[in-house]
Amino acid sequence: MSHRHLKLSGKEPGLGGRQGVTGREPSLSREFSLPSGPFRIKGLEAPSVPGRRRPLVVLMKDDPDIAEITLLIADSNGYDARLIDADEEAWQTLRAIRPDLFVTSLCMSYRTSPELIRRIRADEDAELQSVPVLVMEIYGDNYRVMDAFNSGADDYLMVPCRPREMLHSWRRLLSTCRRPSPLTALQNEDAMIREVALSSLLARRPDGLVDGLSGYLWHPDRALRAAARWALRRVGTDEALAALQLTMG
Repeated sequence: MSHRHLKLSGKEPGLGGRQGVTGREPSLSREFSLPSGPFRIKGLEAPSVPGRRRPLVVLMKDDPDIAEITLLIADSNGYDARLIDADEEAWQTLRAIRPDLFVTSLCMSYRTSPELIRRIRADEDAELQSVPVLVMEIYGDNYRVMDAFNSGADDYLMVPCRPREMLHSWRRLLSTCRRPSPLTALQNEDAMIREVALSSLLARRPDGLVDGLSGYLWHPDRALRAAARWALRRVGTDEALAALQLTMG
């Protein structure tokens, strides 16, 4: 199998395709193209996305072995995954193809990954600006995770990780990516990452935070509901307290 290589505070509660194929061809029903492969995990296949037959995931090349395994898992579960080099053409490639999901690492020789993420978030093109960003990293202390989230990443995974965990994250980001970033990371399986995500949100108080947290007040996960209530109390504005009051009525 071949893949096209593109070269262009501590207080928080616990919580490659063929030439000429752009990836934007009209969507087809799943019955015409069922994901298959040695790493397929039933129930975690790629979700449908508008305008493409398969979700286009761009991975910034870091560790070759991890990249190859990631490509195999992605292909087996219905994703169109492409590799790009961490060089000066990376930004132009992202702008040209506008992926459905961008996966990167903080260890890059060309620009720092946080700088590239900030550039995506500041771009004038609304489609590119809203692309979900996942950092997959072999290191994962609080400072690195916070750096990723403060730059605009939506979620963070430490590798090597279980394929099931990675696919869960990809599906969350493609199906129900919550904003402002990194609101989606409050559903991460790692408690440290959840806590750092909440710390980042409360420290920055980005626009839309109250609405984003309010969306978790009716989540089926009891711990997530409790974290959202705690965070809204910390925000403490009239809008935040009014959102809390609705759940008590």
